[in-house]
Amino acid sequence: MLNFPSYDIYDKCLQTIKNNGFDDDEITLSGLTAEKAKTVNAPRIAECFLNIECEFLWEHEHFEGSNDVTVALRATHICMDSDHYDENKLGRYGKTGYIYNIHSPRNPETGELTPDCVGFIELCK
Repeated sequence: MLNFPSYDIYDKCLQTIKNNGFDDDEITLSGLTAEKAKTVNAPRIAECFLNIECEFLWEHEHFEGSNDVTVALRATHICMDSDHYDENKLGRYGKTGYIYNIHSPRNPETGELTPDCVGFIELCK
């Protein structure tokens, strides 16, 4: 399941990382609403403007012993809020649409790490 939040619920989505004990319902504990998916056994987050239900195909390590993997998924169902689908209403781009989580950005001159941050995808043309 891929749940796409907008910036207004970003902080609640981050709380799911902290509320992820084995017996915890991290979605509800973080102030979000879990919904039953149509085609997979994983919850949709109701507040997310886009949900893509996916079937797992495979994963491969980037290199032997790597902590990182590439994952292949197949979309089986897509659900999108109509106000975000319509660019004349909330739209999919800008501060009410897709966000980009920027992990560990570095100063290219000093190598200094800055805290994680969020970016917005804007249409240019």
